[in-house]
Amino acid sequence: MKSLRYYRQPRRVRGYTVPVTLVGLCDVRTAAKIIHHELPELSREAHLGMHERARRAAQRAKSAWARVADREMFALRGRPFQAVDYKVAGIGCSDFSPRGKEVLRRLARTASSLRAVADIHAHLAANHGRYARKVA
Repeated sequence: MKSLRYYRQPRRVRGYTVPVTLVGLCDVRTAAKIIHHELPELSREAHLGMHERARRAAQRAKSAWARVADREMFALRGRPFQAVDYKVAGIGCSDFSPRGKEVLRRLARTASSLRAVADIHAHLAANHGRYARKVA
């Protein structure tokens, strides 16, 4: 799997007035077309493998986020983080320590980006024949 840097690199895309990233595109199909254009040699199996690796990495980032949120909530209120505590996107609670909030932001962005990468490669694997015919 390419590093997240590849997927977060801004690109000029027809239909957008500003450079966009592959993980920032709302449409998985557009991101899939760009990846297929840039990496046409990837097989369906390669896309399936990249999907699975990105999915597992996203799950690890999500689990790490939960552990950090629990640690921060224990330090703040002496109990684990709960769904009702989620008040601020990405960080959960504005009362957390500055260091904890930064770690939570980074983990939330990473998990979100990895889920997008997994979705893109799942789409490419499922529709591999359609994209392969366009290049030939």
